[in-house]
Amino acid sequence: TTWSILISDQICMHDVNSIVDISITSSSSSYCPVRSMQIFPLCSSHTHNHHQATTSNVTTRYKTGGALLSLFAHCLSHVLVITDDAEIHELNEPLPKHQLLRCMTVFKQLLYKSCVLDEQTQRKRSTHESNCFGTALLQSSINTMMDLYNRSSRRPLCT
Repeated sequence: TTWSILISDQICMHDVNSIVDISITSSSSSYCPVRSMQIFPLCSSHTHNHHQATTSNVTTRYKTGGALLSLFAHCLSHVLVITDDAEIHELNEPLPKHQLLRCMTVFKQLLYKSCVLDEQTQRKRSTHESNCFGTALLQSSINTMMDLYNRSSRRPLCT
């Protein structure tokens, strides 16, 4: 599944950590607001290497982890709607509960960074750059967290 790729592949995990890391501030060279994230195909002229872009702008760097995180958020949101409570709590489907808690942590950090830290930075700069991929990642994360909250409100995932 997408989640197993995200947590097992070092490059993807590094990309996800760089996206959700709240310790990276706007003064850092690797800082990129979530809403400003862009991705390009590997064959694009914008990138000639996975970690190095042809331009010096960090927001044009190809992030495999960001694309997989977005795909995973969309899939998990859908699966949570169609999965029964017994499947989640007794059968550990679609993911074991400890992995769902890990997912919640990743999405919570992403949303905190996007909604609090990025907004503070944008107010200081008085600009608001958005990109369709960044806003889609944010929206899919919000939907997934809402579905996890609704699921957890019926029967707690964390005990």
